[in-house]
Amino acid sequence: MVSVRFSITITPLTGSYGICRQLWQELSLLGTNGQAWAVIGDFNIVTSIAKRKGGTPCISAMDDFNNFIHSNALIDSTNSGFKYSWCNKRWGSKRMLQKIDRMLHLKRLEEEMDRILLDQEHDPTDPTLQQMEFDKASEIEEVTNVLTTMAKEKSRVSEALHGERNSAYFHATIKM
Repeated sequence: MVSVRFSITITPLTGSYGICRQLWQELSLLGTNGQAWAVIGDFNIVTSIAKRKGGTPCISAMDDFNNFIHSNALIDSTNSGFKYSWCNKRWGSKRMLQKIDRMLHLKRLEEEMDRILLDQEHDPTDPTLQQMEFDKASEIEEVTNVLTTMAKEKSRVSEALHGERNSAYFHATIKM
């Protein structure tokens, strides 16, 4: 039987650049406990100009965010799905699209998951491994539900502030 411990941190939408920097410093402390770890959420900054369309990114914030990723040896696992995860709800030359929602994880998390898969391949009928797989799938579903709820709440707040024009974008991006 394989026993795996890992942590998942879900970050809230952050406001100012100063708050983001403080959040990244606090998250850096979480990654030092030697455990497999992932952090999921709205980081409110892009990692490169290619992850943004329209507007001018804050280069110093982008550099600080990339330094946070590299200094903690995090891997960005959000390279699939929609190209952009945020829109400023404007049209024409004022429209901005960005990829700011992401999942970052330590290499240890991949290694632990690979170890589970290898053990499962050796004995796919092992009831302990089947239960572990079911438990982990349930945990992933719970995290997905939390993220979906957060997205719905963000949509409701935006709809309350800006009317229904946000609704079409939300429904287009939330379909999975």
